[in-house]
Amino acid sequence: MRKKDLELALEKIGGWRFPSPKKTYEQYTTPSSIAADLAWTAYTRGDIEGRVVADLGAGTGILAYAAAMLGASTVLAVEIDPDTLRILSLKAEGDPRIHVVQADVGNLVLSSMVDTVLQNPPFGVVRRHADRVFFEKALELARTVYTLHKANPDTRRLLLGIAEKRGFRCVVAKTYNFPLPQVYREHFRRIYYVSVDAYICRRLEG
Repeated sequence: MRKKDLELALEKIGGWRFPSPKKTYEQYTTPSSIAADLAWTAYTRGDIEGRVVADLGAGTGILAYAAAMLGASTVLAVEIDPDTLRILSLKAEGDPRIHVVQADVGNLVLSSMVDTVLQNPPFGVVRRHADRVFFEKALELARTVYTLHKANPDTRRLLLGIAEKRGFRCVVAKTYNFPLPQVYREHFRRIYYVSVDAYICRRLEG
């Protein structure tokens, strides 16, 4: 499979939109192009195939599904919103490797560490520091983390500093032009674009 094949497969499956987007959770659909690119990056670095992968704040499951399609042995799709969980669970029925977990990420406890976290968490605009909660939990649970965060210098300094203190080497691998559609009442544009950084963080040995 090529990256373009993955993107086309995700688009063909479709149904990734949130049934009733909730502002509290900053629910925006990850575009197939970005989901495919992030998952493919993890795959080419050996962090997907045969690995245990967790998608924190999985939404309707596009990243979880991408990981499964790229050969993850097990995928934990963690989501809190009951409306979204119904969609996620229906999609997960098509692949026995995807296990849906209903939980608040901040309070999530797993019986063992996962190999990789692949996530697109809230930006922390509505719920202040929500992005940091997801980032810190990912570092707690995984050996390697691929995560998206709103791009700005202060956020980069903060997250890179947290990662270093937690014993991770973390880099900003690329920046995406992320589309936010007009889904909430206060949105006046049909679509708005924000810059989003993709971080790759790897736990240092020893």
